Amino acid sequence: METQPRPHDLIELTIRGFSPAELKACAEKRCACYGLTVRESTIRPCMVSQGGHVRLYEGRFVAAR
Repeated sequence: METQPRPHDLIELTIRGFSPAELKACAEKRCACYGLTVRESTIRPCMVSQGGHVRLYEGRFVAAR
């Protein structure tokens, strides 16, 4: 049975990058350095060209022990 983390055991990480896969890998790597695992993630475009192509993504990740 998994227990719910306490609010002070959670951190939120915001990263920008060129692809969703790059953002996920970077967040997991950064969290692993501190013994954390990513619990939730939201990735969305944050910069779109006039032609509609996504140029930059922003990822928000919640991590816990």
